[in-house]
Amino acid sequence: MSNNIINYRSLTEQVCDYLRKNIEDGLLKPGDPIDEKNLCNKLNISRTPIREALLILQAEGFITILPRRRIYVNELGIKDIEEIFQILGPLEGEAALRAVDKMTEKNVQEFEDLTKKMKQALERGDYYKYYEINGQIHDFFLRLNDNKTLNRIVRLLKRRYYSSPLVLKKDEILNKKIPQLDAQAMEYHLKMVDMCKKRDKKGLRRLLRDYHWSFERRRPIFLSYYSNDKG
Repeated sequence: MSNNIINYRSLTEQVCDYLRKNIEDGLLKPGDPIDEKNLCNKLNISRTPIREALLILQAEGFITILPRRRIYVNELGIKDIEEIFQILGPLEGEAALRAVDKMTEKNVQEFEDLTKKMKQALERGDYYKYYEINGQIHDFFLRLNDNKTLNRIVRLLKRRYYSSPLVLKKDEILNKKIPQLDAQAMEYHLKMVDMCKKRDKKGLRRLLRDYHWSFERRRPIFLSYYSNDKG
């Protein structure tokens, strides 16, 4: 095991993370085949955890497994993003509403501090730190929400959404240009802080549902991203 690329946690989880990261980084592109035998040789593990991981990734929407073990990477199209937003908005809005009732002053301060750090990372062009903190902020509501089923679905949908290099706009990150989608998202995050301070749980739910995760409000941005990518 010492020579393996993968060497921690359960093998199945590790293979899942390894393949998700390859998809996120664009090393595995939509339509690319995945060869079980090559994976076994590269990771120096048996086929069992590979197959288990592939079944999980298929259930999550990352890949498609066809008869005779033909496997390929799925595209995250604009219609897929629209469907994800339609589900994420109401669900995360509900999680936030439930979380507000459990927020202490310390929790609110933590939320504000994270948001400030995220804004600073965006302004100095540290986009990888920005995305890291962004994930922590959204997970903040889930940590205070006791509906485990809701939390699991939200995390799964976000994992799929953020797996696309196109969504993360890594080409713009490398050119030190603030992605339009993130500039807009930052405005919403600042408003979330005020609503948490005021304990405005219905307003927070509405912001997440009708603004932050509103596909219609972001449609022009996504259309420009996909148009530029194909052009």
